[in-house]
Amino acid sequence: MTTKFVGASGKNGREREVIPVPEGMTDVKAVMVFFQCDRHTAKASIERGYYIVDFHKRTVYPGPLDTESAYKLAWFIYRRKFESWLPWYVGVEDLIQEGVTRLFEMAGHPRFQEKGFQFYLALNAMKGWIERQRRMRGGVGGTTPGYEEAYRRDARSSWLTNWQAACHEVPQKAKASPDTWRRSQAATEKIVRQIYEAGEGVSQAGLGRHLGISARCAGKKVAKAIQAGLAENVGCATGSRGQAIRLTAKGMAIVQGAPQAAA
Repeated sequence: MTTKFVGASGKNGREREVIPVPEGMTDVKAVMVFFQCDRHTAKASIERGYYIVDFHKRTVYPGPLDTESAYKLAWFIYRRKFESWLPWYVGVEDLIQEGVTRLFEMAGHPRFQEKGFQFYLALNAMKGWIERQRRMRGGVGGTTPGYEEAYRRDARSSWLTNWQAACHEVPQKAKASPDTWRRSQAATEKIVRQIYEAGEGVSQAGLGRHLGISARCAGKKVAKAIQAGLAENVGCATGSRGQAIRLTAKGMAIVQGAPQAAA
C-alpha cells in the first residue's frame, strides 16, 4: 500500500492511501468507472496521476488529552479569530466544543505536542463547523447532504429575541405627557375662536392684524387648526393677500359648545 500526505503542503496534509492511475488511461469516464468516483474526482486524479482513497474521511489518532488546556486553547482561538464576526446562527458553545473534539480526535498524533499543530487543528475544525452551518442554511451550493450536525431551528428566533431585548434596554424618546397634550389641544381651540372672532373668510394677513402678530406667525397657528380638521382654506380673499380661512363644522362646534379659553 502506498501512502502520501495530501491536501496540504509537507506533513501538514492528510495521510492517505493513493492508487496510481493505469498508464494510458486518460478518458474521464473510464477513470470514473475504474475508481467508482464522480467526474470532478476523476479529472483531478488524471491531472495528479493517482487516485486518493477516502480523501474526505476524517483523520483520527486517539490518545490522552488534557481537557483543561484544550478548552483554554479553543477559547483563545474564538476570541482571537471569531468573536467579532461570528454569524448569528452559530452557537459559541457549539463552536468551542467542535475545536475541543478535534483536539481529542488527534491527541495521539506524533506531532500533537507541537503548539502550532494544536492551534491549526482546532482553528480549522472551527472554521469547518461555521462553513457547514452556512451550507446547511442554503448558502453557496445549497444544502449539503451527509452532515450529521443537528440543524438548530431555534437559532434565529433565539437571536431575534435577544436582539429585541437589547433594543428595549436602550432609553426610548420620551412620549408627550398628558399635560403636554392638553396644553396643545387648548392652544388649537384658542386659535379656532380667534379665527371666528376675526370673521368668516379672513386671510392670514388679516388674522395677523387682528391678533397683532405677523402674517407668517398667524399662518403657523392656522396650519395647526387645519391639521386638526377645525379649519380650511377656501380660496383667495377679496382685496387681501393670501387665502381665506373658514371654520369647519367641527371647529364651529368648539366655538358654540366649549367655554372660552383664557387669553
